[in-house]
Amino acid sequence: MKNNLLIDHTKLVKGQKLWHVQLGEVKFQSNNGLDSTYPLIIETSQGRQYYTIEGKHISNHKLPSLYQSNPFEQINEFPKLMEIEGGDTQYYPRIIMAKTKKGYWAVESHTNLNILEHSKDLTILFYNFNEVREIQEPQLIELSIEEIAKRFEIDPKLLRIKK
Repeated sequence: MKNNLLIDHTKLVKGQKLWHVQLGEVKFQSNNGLDSTYPLIIETSQGRQYYTIEGKHISNHKLPSLYQSNPFEQINEFPKLMEIEGGDTQYYPRIIMAKTKKGYWAVESHTNLNILEHSKDLTILFYNFNEVREIQEPQLIELSIEEIAKRFEIDPKLLRIKK
């Protein structure tokens, strides 16, 4: 599976914004660089720089320096509050610490990040993807007097709603 953050040198257009891991936002200038090893010209705050078609500043680097967008944006996604299935079809809020290829790691019994920061003991539990969901906002339920009466099997004339 191709990483959608990696640059595709065949689709770059002059002036397109890219993300450099050290310099932040930079702009693509041209595919007519120094030579076949470093064909990409990038305009940075430090002037023009040359890159490989993979976005590497030095051809033998293991990872590229250039990306379509900031590859670090999602690092701060966690910790975050989500809901964990409790086994009884009820969901309970929990602090999720990390997402893996197989599921989530959550802090047992904690729902407040401020309290978590001062805790000395934590129990971390693993949950599969199907056991975790985003926090669900409560939904407004509108019922008529007739609908309520029908559910309780009483005559609507005998039903009075009080606050």
